[in-house]
Amino acid sequence: MITILVFGGEDLNGVIKKLNDLTSWAKKLENLPAL
Repeated sequence: MITILVFGGEDLNGVIKKLNDLTSWAKKLENLPAL
């Protein structure tokens, strides 16, 4: 997660939005049936 903060040098809101996008994306993957 620290690499996301260093990468891109965005403000805090941009970083939080990225983290939220990653979490929702991970939840979508969890909801998919296992292959």
